[in-house]
Amino acid sequence: MNLFLCPTCGNALVGFPPASCSCSHIIAVVDGVYQFTDDPALAIDAQGLQWLGYDAVGEHYEPAFALGQDIADFGLFGGCARTLAQMLSPNATALDLGAGLGQAAIPLALAGVRTIAADISQRMMAVAHARAQSHGATPDHLLCARMNAYHLQLADHSLDAIIEMDLLHQVDQPKLVIQQIRRVLKPGGTLAKFSSQGFDYTEEQKQQNAHYEAARRDIQGFYENLMGEHPEPTPFDTWQAAADCLATAFFPPEELISDEKISIPWTLEMGLYKTKTRASARQQMIAPAAHDAAWQQTERYAAKKYGSTYPSISRTYNMRGVVSLYRLRPE
Repeated sequence: MNLFLCPTCGNALVGFPPASCSCSHIIAVVDGVYQFTDDPALAIDAQGLQWLGYDAVGEHYEPAFALGQDIADFGLFGGCARTLAQMLSPNATALDLGAGLGQAAIPLALAGVRTIAADISQRMMAVAHARAQSHGATPDHLLCARMNAYHLQLADHSLDAIIEMDLLHQVDQPKLVIQQIRRVLKPGGTLAKFSSQGFDYTEEQKQQNAHYEAARRDIQGFYENLMGEHPEPTPFDTWQAAADCLATAFFPPEELISDEKISIPWTLEMGLYKTKTRASARQQMIAPAAHDAAWQQTERYAAKKYGSTYPSISRTYNMRGVVSLYRLRPE
């Protein structure tokens, strides 16, 4: 198997994991993560390509995981991964691009698909590697790699599937990433995105969920009003450009609905966690002092209005996973 490319000379590397190159370059492995780039985790210099990164966020990106509630079957992501695995061939190879903490890549590997989890963040990939080991993923099915989506060190037409969910709008030139995706996908390969479809809420759950959402929007809104004096930096905004590039390069998706029914309890502590910890690419650029002052006021407001136990206000997510499969249009 010649799947990976040498970052130094571009030659194909043999094996999964890859062997050293004939040019004598050896892929370094740091905390279980193969190093295919030395690019920074965050680049917002307008003179070159730009991307937002999550090295300063790490495990805080997943509230439940960060709070010690790692879900054994990976919940929605697990259901979607197993659904995707069922439609792939037994010898398929997949890439989770912008893999984060491995919430999609790990269950896909556990379902038997040879999987590369790739992200620009060393911290997130190191956590994903440790997490994969704790769940029993084996090296012959999962490889964690530090890669730049603008320059994937993967052979042409080498992948059966690519998962991408939260990356294209994090780069300033999504068209260039789409070009990389097109290059490494096999003919007939697919780009997959995971989402959810709600089902069967009881009346009690509906009332509970409505109370939760009203409180969450209120508290979140209070914080955002305070932060209006300290707007988040926006080095670029490519949500629409990413959607346009996707529509241009791919046919409208086919949707696969997971057979698994997933019910996840969720507290307000988890719902506000990413705001509290500045766990987004843009929010981490806010001055910590400004955020901390605003968040302290927000907590006082929430406790006064909803009581000191407001973090335990809860809701339930009843979901089925939805896998959207995108096929490339001819060039």
